[in-house]
Amino acid sequence: EEIFFDSVTTGASNDIEKATKLARSMVTRFGMSEEFGLMGLETIDSEYLTARAYMNCADETSAKVDMVVKQMLQDAYKKAKELLGANKDVMHKIAAYLLKKETITGKEFMQLMEEAQKERDEAEAALRARFPEMMGSTPAAAIGTAREEAPAGQDPAEAPKEGQG
Repeated sequence: EEIFFDSVTTGASNDIEKATKLARSMVTRFGMSEEFGLMGLETIDSEYLTARAYMNCADETSAKVDMVVKQMLQDAYKKAKELLGANKDVMHKIAAYLLKKETITGKEFMQLMEEAQKERDEAEAALRARFPEMMGSTPAAAIGTAREEAPAGQDPAEAPKEGQG
């Protein structure tokens, strides 16, 4: 919504709730955070009946867990926005496909993604052919291109310049 409609509604509330629960479990139960490592900070009581969670740590640690979970969610949200923003064209194609067919398989989704990447590659190649002096003119871009073309194990950024040893 934020990327395509420039607004945020309550429609994602269940997704936010589930993401928060998953991130908290990653930190407190599954040992998936650098800050706490493999510590079990939460216990689930009667997992198949009430599934109540109990923290096995001090209030100060629990507050730190909240901060770690918040940062995980913020990082994931930022990355999701970057990915969706960079793939707006594909998202439009997928939406059109869904309007027509109503459902999409993983294979169909990947086919649309691959077609979009192929179109991007072709457009970039056309730009490079038409404007070679403008494409990759920055030192970082030149090094990046050289790294891709360099033999394995050799870093062209550290290689001697022409005329040097």
